[in-house]
Amino acid sequence: MKSLIIISILFNNGGNVAVVDDVVKAMISQNFEVVNLTTQKMNDVSLDLGFMNENQTTDEVKEAVIAEIVVANSELYWVNNFLNSYLFLEKDEWITTGINFDRPNYGESVDYKARFIAKDTNSMFEGVMAVNVNLKNENEEGGENPVEKIDISNLDGQIGEIKLIDKNTIIENFLTLNKIDSSSSNSFDVDKITYESATVRAIDESEIFKGELEVKFSYNYKLNESWESKDTYAHAYNSTQVDFDEHEFVITPKLGVSAFVDTYKKFSFNYSGYMRCDRLGAGEDKINFENVNFSVDLTNGEVLFEQYDYTGNQNWNENKFFVKTKISEADIKISFKNVSTAYATAWNAMWSTAESQLSVSGISFIK
Repeated sequence: MKSLIIISILFNNGGNVAVVDDVVKAMISQNFEVVNLTTQKMNDVSLDLGFMNENQTTDEVKEAVIAEIVVANSELYWVNNFLNSYLFLEKDEWITTGINFDRPNYGESVDYKARFIAKDTNSMFEGVMAVNVNLKNENEEGGENPVEKIDISNLDGQIGEIKLIDKNTIIENFLTLNKIDSSSSNSFDVDKITYESATVRAIDESEIFKGELEVKFSYNYKLNESWESKDTYAHAYNSTQVDFDEHEFVITPKLGVSAFVDTYKKFSFNYSGYMRCDRLGAGEDKINFENVNFSVDLTNGEVLFEQYDYTGNQNWNENKFFVKTKISEADIKISFKNVSTAYATAWNAMWSTAESQLSVSGISFIK
């Protein structure tokens, strides 16, 4: 009842705390002997703060704790006076140690040995009131239990082969592997992406997931491009004749050239085509190639990967296939070239001929 009177006075005096202080002191000092708190045996207090939300202030938690101390020790004649004195005169007349007035996280329980020390200025109390206080957050008041978030660091991070190096693909594979519905994709973000791994992180706003996880995957970088050269033809008499065709593929790695060449050490490709030489009866004039696979180190340089030729006393001819790699800070260039060359002297009546055709496909990079 006295507390209600004090609140009423506070409103009627425009919130003037000084007026309230005077009233409180007057009310609780009437016919009231000084209580030595050190000699008082206080009952333990256990309070579930689950009914409060996480935005409750320290003062609101404090009020709940003091009220619970009063209820737990209601048999003490002076305890209501303590309530009024502490809540309204705390700064002037009390020192508090051994307790933090914080709402515990859901599922947590904290034990305190609280000490309420009456200052010399306190005219109603002296000594130290010792109370064992247990604060917990089990939501026993019937409120809605918060969802226990899933810590993704405990999930499977071996997400297998991915088709693209991007956030959406990595998240999609991660969700599929761990049987998480695709509707949860917005709960995650991805960073620290390489050609072999990335970090999947639950966003702070997620109500279901928490934590982060390094995921590992295989990524086979392939070019969805191909090339077919023209039929090169060199036909010579009393001269050297050359015909060629070439094509360049340009790769601009999404994560940069340096990260790319640190991961991939070789590349391979499939080639088909033919080579024909005038061999003047010294073997087959023409050879064919069908989907032959060839691998090359991913370094600057040119490699001859196929050749067919003929050398006679007066004539010679040859066909060659080349692959060339040029690596810069900006990109990687891979070029292919087929060259047909023929030579014949004027000392005979025979022409010299070389011709070829090259098709390239299936360029892929190897770790």
